Amino acid sequence: MQQFCTPDEREMLIRYCTRFTHDWSLAEDLTQQALLEAWLKSDHLYSQEVRSSWLIGMARNVCLRWHRRQRQEQVHITSVGDASSEISTSFEDDFDLEQAFEHHELAQLLKKALALLPPQTRLALVQYYLEAVPQAQVAAHLGITVGAVEARLNRGKHALRHLLTHQLREEAASYGLVTSVLADWQHTHIWCPMCGQQHLLIRLPEPPGTISFRCPACSPHPEEIGWAYPLSNPRFVQHLAGLTRPKSILRRFTSWAYDYYYSAVSQHGVVACAQCGQHRRLHLMLPADLSDIARDRTSKYGLSGRCPSCGWQDFCSPAGLLYILPAAQRFWQAHPRMRLVFHEPISEVAGQSALAASFESMTDAACLDVVLAGETLDLMDIHTTL
Repeated sequence: MQQFCTPDEREMLIRYCTRFTHDWSLAEDLTQQALLEAWLKSDHLYSQEVRSSWLIGMARNVCLRWHRRQRQEQVHITSVGDASSEISTSFEDDFDLEQAFEHHELAQLLKKALALLPPQTRLALVQYYLEAVPQAQVAAHLGITVGAVEARLNRGKHALRHLLTHQLREEAASYGLVTSVLADWQHTHIWCPMCGQQHLLIRLPEPPGTISFRCPACSPHPEEIGWAYPLSNPRFVQHLAGLTRPKSILRRFTSWAYDYYYSAVSQHGVVACAQCGQHRRLHLMLPADLSDIARDRTSKYGLSGRCPSCGWQDFCSPAGLLYILPAAQRFWQAHPRMRLVFHEPISEVAGQSALAASFESMTDAACLDVVLAGETLDLMDIHTTL
C-alpha cells in the first residue's frame, strides 16, 4: 500500500489504531487493513481536502470491528430498569449490526474478485498490497522488471475495480463498496426495523445529493423516503467521512440522531441546528388522542421545525424516536429481523398519559417494550423480554 498513502499518512493511522489496541504491531496490521479498504473505495473520495478525515474514518471502522470481535463472546442483551441510565448509554460502543458477519462476507467477495484475475496479476496484487512486499522483491519473485511490476499492478487494480463495478456490482453495491452515479435504488441485506417484511433499499448519489433509505413494504413508491441524509449539509458530509456501507451509514447517523433529538426532548426543544450550529427550537406536534399515532405511525406528528438562520428543516416521528434508542439498536443487533408495534396509549403512568410500543423479533419470542411520556415523548420505561 506504499503507493496509495504517504509515510506521514501511514504513521498517522498507526498512531490512531494504537489508541484502540495499545499494541503498535497490531495497530500496523489494522492500518494495513484500513488502507486496503480505502484503496478499494478510493474512487469514492470526492475531495482531497477531506482525505485525512476519510482515511481516519476507514481506520476507525476497522478498529471498531476489531474491538467488537474481542468482545463478541461477552456481548449480551440485558433488561434496562432505569430509563435515565438508558439515555446515558454509550451508543457507539454498544451497537454492531452484524459487523463480524459482514466483514467475513466482504472478505469472501474480495477473494471472489481476485480469483477472476489472471494468476500473475492476482499474485502481484496480493504480494504488494496485502502482504506489503516491496516492488523489487515482487519483481524478483515473478522474474520481471520493477517497471513491469508497476504496470501489472496498475492494470490489476483497474481490472479489480472493473469487476466490482460491473460483473460483481450487485454484491459490491449491497455492502457499499461501489455507489451508483445514477443514484438508483440498491438492495441491502438489512431488514426494515419498522415492519420486518422487506430488506431496505438505499440510494447513494454523489454530493450534494441525498443519501436515502426506504422499505419497499412501508414506502412502496420510489419517491417515498424512510430516512434521508442530505449531503448538501457539510456537517453530514463530515459525519460520513470514510463510510460507504449501508450499515455503517445507518449506525453513524442513528447515533447522531439519538444525541440530537433526545437533546431536544430534554432541553424543551432547544438544539444546535444540524446545519449552521445556531441555537434554535424544535416544536413537538402531537394529536389530542395518542391513538392516532398508533393508527398512523408515518403521520406528521413528532419533533419538527425550521431553523430561522439557515432554513434547515428537521423532523423526527415518534417511531423515529423509538428506533434511535440505543436499546432498540442493541435489540436490532441481536434480532436483525424485527418490527415496531404501537399499543393503545396507557391512561396514566406517573400521573400522565403515555405512548406504549414494542419492538418484536420476527424469528423468536424476544420483545423490547418502550414507554414514552404522552406530552413530551420523553423516555419513561424500557425493558426486554427474552
